Amino acid sequence: MEDNFLLPSGEVVATEDSDTRLDAITQELMKQAMRSVAVHGEFHVVLSSSDLLDSAYCRLMYDPDLRPMPWEKTHIWFLQEQRDTLIDETIIMHSGIPENQVHRSRVETKIDDDPNFRLDCCVLELDDIPNCSSVMRNGCKVMLVLAENRDRLASIAEVGVSLQGDVYWFTEKIDLSLENP
Repeated sequence: MEDNFLLPSGEVVATEDSDTRLDAITQELMKQAMRSVAVHGEFHVVLSSSDLLDSAYCRLMYDPDLRPMPWEKTHIWFLQEQRDTLIDETIIMHSGIPENQVHRSRVETKIDDDPNFRLDCCVLELDDIPNCSSVMRNGCKVMLVLAENRDRLASIAEVGVSLQGDVYWFTEKIDLSLENP
């Protein structure tokens, strides 16, 4: 029997191991931040409080390749309205980001209040996608989605979740060979 994997729209970044996946998602985040700061003078990013992203947030602070991240020009928004201890302890306390650029209200409130608000990037985990409002899914320019399990990634494609903007899916390597066992 043949396995057919539906892939969601966007670019799938498939890697051999989780460490390489973390490198890929954090490097892409920094690239998006640098591009946004160069064009707009600031970077607006939404961070999910998913436990799956904890290692990526920590890596942003200790990886020497990520030191050029423009924290002083970054605005952090939260997907959920709750206070996230790990994001506070890793990024906010150690990045040098000004406290007035840490927005603790839900980003969807800002989007509802200001239809011209520019949301540059969303860092999410696969389980966040169905729970994001259509306003946010359509308002984010770039979505970086960590999907540790390729089968779960395929399930999102089957459901047909609609996302606008550029979407990067970071997942385990998918074997698409047509060899029969």
